[in-house]
This record gives sequence, structure tokens and C-alpha cells, in this order.
Amino acid sequence: MLLSGAALMAVAFLNPPAAAQAEYELILDRPLSHWNWSGMIVNLGYLEGVPDSTFNLEGRIWVELTEVGGVPQEGRFVVMQAAVVPQFEAFIPGAPGYPNLVDVWVEDLVFSVDSPPFPIAADGSYTVDTTVLIQSGMLHAIAFGTETVTDMSGITAAPNPTSGVIVPGPEGYYVDGFQIAAFDFTDPGSGLTITFNMNGWVSGRQSCSTGPNTVCSTEENSTGAPAHISATGSYNVASNSMELYTAPTPNQFGIFFYSSTMVNGGAGFPLGDGRLCIGPGGLNRLYPPVLASGNVMTRSLDFTNPPSPAAQITAGSTWYFQTWFRDPGFGPAGFNLSNAVEVPFCQ
Repeated sequence: MLLSGAALMAVAFLNPPAAAQAEYELILDRPLSHWNWSGMIVNLGYLEGVPDSTFNLEGRIWVELTEVGGVPQEGRFVVMQAAVVPQFEAFIPGAPGYPNLVDVWVEDLVFSVDSPPFPIAADGSYTVDTTVLIQSGMLHAIAFGTETVTDMSGITAAPNPTSGVIVPGPEGYYVDGFQIAAFDFTDPGSGLTITFNMNGWVSGRQSCSTGPNTVCSTEENSTGAPAHISATGSYNVASNSMELYTAPTPNQFGIFFYSSTMVNGGAGFPLGDGRLCIGPGGLNRLYPPVLASGNVMTRSLDFTNPPSPAAQITAGSTWYFQTWFRDPGFGPAGFNLSNAVEVPFCQ
């Protein structure tokens, strides 16, 4: 028996689509996940950042979504693994002509975030209180000539309101939200009481790729920190929309290059004032050179125009990218390199 249009509508109304719950992994977009911070040490003064009071997040975030008919109705931030780049470093200056009162830096600082369930509006917008947690990080403090080292793992900020959007994109979901976090803690090693405030964006997207991975390490350059390279955008070869991003670098000329192999299994070897992490044979240089601005070097890749036929990036292939740049007057060689990033490509 055929049902009338009205009857079909009644059936749909009485039997709405079932809700489905799934967890999604999104890769953070480093340039868009940009944060500012300020901090002070009680009775000593305000911290000054090296090279400045900003950082970016690089890593992944997991979001649980409840969907009805393929449309997200409710979300929850499950966990995040977001490394702070460049390494957090700051100081409180002493009187003119005297050493700094305090020098602090945090090695391997990684943040996480979670939230209770929250409703998602029809336009993808949401508001929820999120909690930022220090997943790992070793705090080094030199105060009045004495160095202490403290494990910061588990330090948690009070919940703060976050607002943003979760919307579908060409490769899956995209999330973009503004976060606030404030930490107040006493370092048991040095006895210093530190107040640390930060705010910024968590921006990430799904990808057909497992996403990039950092390999190798390098040395500090004239900005006061090592240069860190990221691959952002899409790793889908067909989309042809990936960008390389390296910071902090001196505002000098440099060049991006890539290879299908790593040096010494990713350990690299010394070159100039840094380390060569990839190659050394089969290096593919991306010309022309790039002039850094604001201590950042960027370059968009064009998968349809490789430097040579052997350098063609294809779906299913994995490549390693690194940056070389001039750094006159800092080290004996006058040039340095970033670390390297591994990118598996997909279709």
C-alpha cells in the first residue's frame, strides 16, 4: 500500500532519526592555534618572554559528537595533546648592569583540554566551560644563581568559558574556539609563586592522513630559541593546499627543502650552527628563497609543480621537510636549520 505525503511526514515525525555518538580526531592548525600569555612572580615582578609573549599549539584534539541525521547536536572535548612551540622561555630583568633576577623555561610543555557535554546550534556555534591541564612539562628556574627543576604535570587551570564553532568541512569536521586559562601555583623547588594567564585559539580539522610528526631536533638561533617547522592545511594531495611554517627564525633569507629519507634514523648530524635531519641525498629545494618576517617563514606547496619528477608528492607517500636559513653574527657558521617534520600524504 502506498502512503500519502502527509502519512509519510507523520511517520518521519513519529520515528525521527536515531542519535549516533562518535569520537573524532582533529589535527591542530599551528598558525591558527596562536596564543598570548602574561605572567608574574609574586614579590619579584612581571615576566618578559623570549623572544616574545606568544606561542602556538601543535598536535591533536579529540571531540565526541552526538549527531542526528548526520548533523551534530551535542559535543564534548575529550582530550588534547598540544605541544607549545616554540619552547616557553622568560625572565625578570635585574637592575641595569646586573644579572636577571629570575630565568625560567619549560621543556616539553604539552597542554590538554576537556569539557562537559555542550549543545551545538544549527550554525555550529557552541559555548562551554573548558578546563586546561598541563599534561607534561619540566619547569627550570634560576633564581639568584640557583637552578631548580620541577615536573609541572597535572597542574590544572580553573574552568573558563570557551566559545567557537564545530562545522563539517571538505575532509570532515573543523573546530575553532577561543580559550582562556589561568594558572596559579608555587614551585616547590624554588619557592617562587607564579601567576600565569593565557588566551588563544584551538583550531583543528579532520584529515584523511594520520597527520604530521616532528622528527629530529636542532639548536638555538639568534631569536633565543630553536626553529620549529610545521606542516599545516590539508595532507590530501588532491586538495593541493598544504603550507610549511617555521618559527622562530631571524628575519633573514632561507629555503625550505624536503626528502624521502632521514639522516641517522631521524637523529641528524651537525651542520652549520644546527643539524641536518633529512637526506642527505635526494634533497629537493623549494625555490625561490623566502625572507622571514616577524620571525616566521612560510611557504605554500604546489603538488602539481615539483622541483623535479623524482620529487613528485603522491598519495600514500611520506616525505620529510626542513628549513635552512641565514643567521649571521650568532654562531660561527652564520646559518642554522629548523628541526624536521614527517608528513604522510593521502588521497
